[in-house]
Amino acid sequence: MKSRVGGEVIELRNADDEIIRKVSTDGSILDISRTLRELSLTLPGETKVSISRPNMDDVFLAMTGGTEVAQV
Repeated sequence: MKSRVGGEVIELRNADDEIIRKVSTDGSILDISRTLRELSLTLPGETKVSISRPNMDDVFLAMTGGTEVAQV
């Protein structure tokens, strides 16, 4: 089921280390770099980034129409 969600999830955190956004990607360097480039235009420079594989929460939200994991 995890493979249905996407390759990798980019997690963005604010200066207080709170998650402000999660974005799924296909996991390729091209998609991750394009996504980060687009996000950098709208987010503060101090935004922290981590990249991980989807967890079961991401799978649940994606399969139930949740809004936590977004496509760019």
